[in-house]
Amino acid sequence: FIYFGFHCFDSEPDKIRTTISRRDTAFSDDWIALSLDSAGTRQTAYHLFVNPSGVQMDALNTPASGEQFEADLLWDSAGKVTDDGYIVEIRLPLQTIRFAGGDQVRMGILFFRKISRTGVSYSWPEMPPGQWVFDNPGHLNFTDLKPHRLIELLPSITYGINQTRGTQ
Repeated sequence: FIYFGFHCFDSEPDKIRTTISRRDTAFSDDWIALSLDSAGTRQTAYHLFVNPSGVQMDALNTPASGEQFEADLLWDSAGKVTDDGYIVEIRLPLQTIRFAGGDQVRMGILFFRKISRTGVSYSWPEMPPGQWVFDNPGHLNFTDLKPHRLIELLPSITYGINQTRGTQ
């Protein structure tokens, strides 16, 4: 797993927008997000968004097709409004993402925060207008990271039958 924790301070915590809603539908709420280029190729990024109630929104992003919200990745999130803002936690299983293992693994990362009532979004590293997640990412460095081999079994049975139509 890769774990992320955020403490989002807000001087007016009673104005934090958060709902309990279906996945991928809380974009009008406050939220935090991360964009993870797990292969470090600047070609594919996993976008994980969480509102203050822990509701997930996610997408797969490529330069060719943009953000695809049909991804529905498997990951865990939790959120809670506090007296000074809100806290969000993310647990991302390594089996959910694709990466090249090795002694030294470098992944690109960006973090985002949106405050809905002001319409302001922030990012780290800074992402000036006209740039996108692959232009100036921060980096996560791992040592001795190995991908798990996944095996999926899909049992099926095929049965052939021949029938002839009767004549009347």
